[in-house]
Amino acid sequence: MNKHSFVKRIMPLCMTAAIAVGATSVIDRAVLDGGLPTSAGLFGDVNNDGNVNASDAAEILMYAAWKGSGHDGDLVYFESLNGVEIPTEEATTEAPTTEVPTETEPATEETTEAPSEPAEDASELYAALSAEWAKTGDSSMQSLYQCSAGSGNAVLYDGKVYFYTESRDSDTDEWKTTIWSYDIETKELSQHPIQADLNENMCVNGSIYVLSGSQKLVKYDMDGNELAALDIWEAGAQYDEFPSINGSKYTISDTGYVYITGLKYQGGYGTYYLTSDFKLTAMPDPVVKDSHGLETSVDYLELLVAYGSKCYATGRNHVDNTIQYLLCFDAATGTWTELPTDNPMINLTSDSTNTKTVGKYCIFYGYDGEAHTYVYDMEKDELLPYELPNGFDTSYYGGSRNLDSDSNDGWKFRSRQLVKNGDAYSWSDPVYLTEYPTSGTTFLDDTYYLLIDNAGIFLRTYEKGAEGEELVYRFES
Repeated sequence: MNKHSFVKRIMPLCMTAAIAVGATSVIDRAVLDGGLPTSAGLFGDVNNDGNVNASDAAEILMYAAWKGSGHDGDLVYFESLNGVEIPTEEATTEAPTTEVPTETEPATEETTEAPSEPAEDASELYAALSAEWAKTGDSSMQSLYQCSAGSGNAVLYDGKVYFYTESRDSDTDEWKTTIWSYDIETKELSQHPIQADLNENMCVNGSIYVLSGSQKLVKYDMDGNELAALDIWEAGAQYDEFPSINGSKYTISDTGYVYITGLKYQGGYGTYYLTSDFKLTAMPDPVVKDSHGLETSVDYLELLVAYGSKCYATGRNHVDNTIQYLLCFDAATGTWTELPTDNPMINLTSDSTNTKTVGKYCIFYGYDGEAHTYVYDMEKDELLPYELPNGFDTSYYGGSRNLDSDSNDGWKFRSRQLVKNGDAYSWSDPVYLTEYPTSGTTFLDDTYYLLIDNAGIFLRTYEKGAEGEELVYRFES
């Protein structure tokens, strides 16, 4: 009998014996008999072919089955039967003469399918996003909401948690607004009184933009110090226009450019931008080519997201408003660029809640017949080659995992990662962490979250929860 036919006959037997539960396996017995080498690399170069690989494991299995069938002799003797020369120091223990019971399961000739390839991770994507997060954190337009018993919102910036409170001054009977900052590393809580109504504000990259009515925009640093201010109505008079900010129709870049959609005196809309020093400039109307190659203007611009000096927008043909365009305006050059319409970013709207920017990356939900989440590099103007499962945009807070909550066995924080199977990315099996408070919770990053309840504001980690929480701010009783 040659060695290969021997392998096919005994392989099922040795595999069955090796994985037996609740009994000593054939390999275990062979080890106890002293017939197997225990060198580095698990068993080493058993067949002496110069490589330590799967063929050596096969030799061990064959030898184990041979021993389990009642044969005497060590590994050197077994391999010599098959014409393999083994250095004698590889196995020096004499094989015992104790007879091993023969397996009763009949040996059958069969083949087993190779296990499927393990799922690949998305380490490159996580590495890119976490590196950008380390520089900018969440660079989306975020709002501060007044913190009071059981409600409010905070922003994490440069290692500090920022929030604001309002209280009545007992001496003057006037309401006082205070911005607070809590340094996570030093545990220091600082207060910064501010003379502003923060009811409508946006925080971006270390600045707070406060809109009063629809015409006055004031820029503060995170401690409440005024940096710039502009009455947009007055500034727009030089253009004979009326550029009031129309609801939420403005977007702010990480470098301080503010892009605005405003009303014109003559009707319709115009687009404008403010530089970091709040100089108002009218943007030219974009010109694109229609299906005939003819130049045509674009109306109904919808401002989406901004990065650096760029602002992304969608628009429709002023003749046939069913034709949609994706455009990018660069304030550094004062020009518009038309982007391919197969870019799923064209499905965004300015009031979309499923859009997150992390520095140069825009993570967004798109629908093109099927729902997917995408990542767009705004620095290079290219879509990254990832179609991600829904919920990635709203559950990424830096690092190499995603965090949200799930009602499995009561509400708990849930940690997941992306894995790749074939061409698609999906979620790994979740790891459930501590109890999730169903109200007053603010995710800060991949380590910390805030709990705001009737007693005050508390800093917690997802892994420890209430255990070891830090008191950030206590509400007045």
